[in-house]
Amino acid sequence: RKKKVKVFLCHSSQDKSNVRKLYKRLQSAGFDPWLDEEKLLPGQDWQIEISNAVRSSDAVLVLLSQNSITKSGYVQREIKIALDLAEEQPEGRVFLIPIRLEECVVPNRLTQFQWVDLFDDRGYERLLKSLILLTDSLGVQLEPPKPKRELVEQPISANSILFLASDPSDTTRLRLGEELREIQEKLQLAKFRDRFSLNARMSIRPADISQALLDITPQIVHFSGHGTSDGQLCFEDNQGKAHLISSSALSALFEQFSKQVLCVVLNACYSEKQAQAIGNHVEYVIGTNQAIGDKAAIAFSVGFYQALGAGRDIEQAYKLGC
Repeated sequence: RKKKVKVFLCHSSQDKSNVRKLYKRLQSAGFDPWLDEEKLLPGQDWQIEISNAVRSSDAVLVLLSQNSITKSGYVQREIKIALDLAEEQPEGRVFLIPIRLEECVVPNRLTQFQWVDLFDDRGYERLLKSLILLTDSLGVQLEPPKPKRELVEQPISANSILFLASDPSDTTRLRLGEELREIQEKLQLAKFRDRFSLNARMSIRPADISQALLDITPQIVHFSGHGTSDGQLCFEDNQGKAHLISSSALSALFEQFSKQVLCVVLNACYSEKQAQAIGNHVEYVIGTNQAIGDKAAIAFSVGFYQALGAGRDIEQAYKLGC
């Protein structure tokens, strides 16, 4: 008996950010999702491997957006293979599921299948019901999802927050001191203030990060500063000027602290790429795919830490911060 249901994620490369999120959710739910960037190995013939993956899958999720329905190329070939395989399935078995990532027209050749809108509040729940129905029909028992780590009350150091700030002298000045004060105030006034310990490191240099992680052993790491449009974060060099750090470097660093750090907040412009890289090792990572001003950055921090201080979990705190 197979241990996991294999689910192929057919998508446009331009939708990769949304697809990664779905990949992680399905993986946590006990399925075996197939995503090219996770499964393909260097040197493999990607066309052959993708074709084989579609054919060996128990279900194919066709992720639809304006990008995928208008784009010609391999994504259309994947859909064609999936449609051919759907005709070979026993009557009534769930196999091909169209999923809209945004408002778009479902292609005629897919309209025979009931689709689901992932952007709807209940979209993922409905998708999960279909996959569980498929699981039952295959006689497969889902592995129970791994329990999420939650903030704990004791010891206080286990709930420590490390605030890292960088404002190089050759960049636009930021109101990082004000953001730190706002966070301090909201935690001091919080219902569960005794659960948290806030530690700050200002004018942070690359070499200072690992030392702070070792010394403070934080559960939450919060970085405030500048980010570049190509996805790098700005720290400081020994002269106080900008020193850019790549996503691969920070990802490798947080891999060493994956059992310690629960959440990383990147309160910096264009930090999505960094967040995705760190997210390979840390359960919760928050970033942004665009520029963000001081006022919005501080407002997010206020809402986020207000919620944590009131006993809300990370996901609820994120929503309140937004």
